[in-house]
Amino acid sequence: MKEWINKIKGFVKAHASIIFMLAMLTACASVAYVWLSADNDVKEPVLDGKGDYTVIDGDDLFSLRSDDYKDVTSVIVVVPTIFSDAKHVLISHKGAANADLYKNVNSEGFVVYLDTHLKPILRANTAIDFRYVNSLSGVGKKLGLKNDPVGLITGETAKQTAGELGKLVSTVIFMIIMIAVMMRLQMGSMSNKLDKVDPKDIQDSLDDLVGMADIKRELEQLKGMVENPQHYKKYAADKPFNVMMTGEPGTGKTKIARCLAKDLDVPLYYASAASMETGFVGGGVRSLKSLVKRASKHKRAIIFLDEAESILQSRNRPTRSRYENETMTALLSLLDGVGTKKSSGIIWIVASNFDETKADFDAAMLRRFQLKINFRLPNHEERREIMARLLKKIDQSKLSDDIDLDHVAGVTSGMSPAILETLISRAGLMALQETSLVTHSILLRAFERVAVGLTDRATTAKVDATRKVVAIHEAGHFCMQLHSALVKSHGNLTTLSTDLDVIKISTESVSKLGALGFVLSKTEEVGLLTRTAYQDKIRHLYGGMANEELYFGEPGTTAGADNDIVKVTQMLDMMVNRVGFFSPVKLNYGELAKAGYNTDAQLPKMEQMAAYLYQETMETLAQYRGLTDALVQALMDRYVLTLDEIIPFIQTFFAENESLLRSYIPRKTMGLLSHTS
Repeated sequence: MKEWINKIKGFVKAHASIIFMLAMLTACASVAYVWLSADNDVKEPVLDGKGDYTVIDGDDLFSLRSDDYKDVTSVIVVVPTIFSDAKHVLISHKGAANADLYKNVNSEGFVVYLDTHLKPILRANTAIDFRYVNSLSGVGKKLGLKNDPVGLITGETAKQTAGELGKLVSTVIFMIIMIAVMMRLQMGSMSNKLDKVDPKDIQDSLDDLVGMADIKRELEQLKGMVENPQHYKKYAADKPFNVMMTGEPGTGKTKIARCLAKDLDVPLYYASAASMETGFVGGGVRSLKSLVKRASKHKRAIIFLDEAESILQSRNRPTRSRYENETMTALLSLLDGVGTKKSSGIIWIVASNFDETKADFDAAMLRRFQLKINFRLPNHEERREIMARLLKKIDQSKLSDDIDLDHVAGVTSGMSPAILETLISRAGLMALQETSLVTHSILLRAFERVAVGLTDRATTAKVDATRKVVAIHEAGHFCMQLHSALVKSHGNLTTLSTDLDVIKISTESVSKLGALGFVLSKTEEVGLLTRTAYQDKIRHLYGGMANEELYFGEPGTTAGADNDIVKVTQMLDMMVNRVGFFSPVKLNYGELAKAGYNTDAQLPKMEQMAAYLYQETMETLAQYRGLTDALVQALMDRYVLTLDEIIPFIQTFFAENESLLRSYIPRKTMGLLSHTS
């Protein structure tokens, strides 16, 4: 009970102004209702026709015609109040001691009656005094009567007015309550999206992070600025320190922020910048101010805004709304520390999966961040170390001795630390399901599950014709990769296991990719590719469709290469239009097209290069038809072939086609070999 009482007290205290306003409005409405409902000491006349006025139902007015107006001397219309649209019409007759009072005449009906009947009557009887009045005062005198019909009209109108006013006040109160609730929900939604983490609850440590030596040095400097500000002030380096972190998802941006909070022993306020806009006008600005208000309660605190690309993009973008720009302007002021003395101890860290080279970030926003840290994906050695540390968390009695982390690190190129953690976790689950140790094979299967997803044999099991087409398609991709590897190694078959990036060929369907088969390959470590390397990639992509055409003719090819053709088109666009490959003129034709220049002449160049590379692929695959036949037959039997299982097929094929293998050996080397023999 005491807890509930404290909650009620807290709610009342937090919303005291709103509660006071509602109470005052309710009181005013009550007073108005009582006053307007009273008769104000006005006694209503007896409505029996013997007084000054005979009360008649308003709708009866519409039955009056020209004969009824022969002895009429006056027609007075009392206009409606703001709370009622009903009129009251008073008609006096020649020689009569009283007047007829038509109460509550429907306004719309009166307009029709006036136009169709009353106006013609008034034109024919010009002696009739017709007028509109706003007040009842003096109406009796105009009609030649002693009293005004105040009691007859105002008494009832007051009650109607009170009722209408009561409805109005109730509506106003309801609207205020709804606004209060919406504001509460708005701030509540922001509170729900805001996660406060105390340093004592953070288990992460900078020592847990593999590599990142340069990033750690920058963070150590930031730590020094916080702990020894006077020293940095001597070098005029005491401005608000803001940090921008960019890089691929899962590379450690959030973990770094948590580690920094722990090392500085300050709370971390985590919020998604994408959720700043609450859906209400000015919601983003209020969300930011609420965030700063909470963080300002501490001497020092870190505010970490994740997914910050939504709030960092240029204000000149046509798709940005005025409210988004207001949110950005508010953030700019907060980052500068303008008018926020209490928030001078806040360290702002924003994180984005994009950087200024990949997204159109606002220039003013970029200037606010003294430290910009770009997170890269781990290299081979770092991946090996990350997985080694993750495997130490597994009971060592559950690990097999055959695990080769160098090999696993090689096939996991391009994977972030977060994905590697998922891979090790998946391997542990697989071992648990199979009541087995975590073996090298299980680690590779876990890699496949993470990289490709679930595979399924049932989809193509009963459709051999389809599966054969898939096998031919995938064998074409593989043979082109084999061709590139032999070109680089000058026909050395002994190094295929390291020269080939292929891990396996499969005719199992993959729902994640929408594919009926795939060639699983390692991602290359090289960040920059040459023109020759791009051409090789295009040939690899063409391999699937080209092999189908060799076996079934062009009319028999399928649309299974749809995604491959998209990638080829993107590569050729980059090579021909943006980089200027194959041309002495190095211009970015994409930029010229934006500037309004005609670049139609570039399309034939792309088509010519695409046709040339596709024809080369066809010619190369024609030489590998025997190997394709062997691989297709094996895939039809086994569904899947690993590289170790494929290499014997390659060796057998080249034993029967030595001239093809010798074609990969440079002529100079061939001459030396002949001389030596």
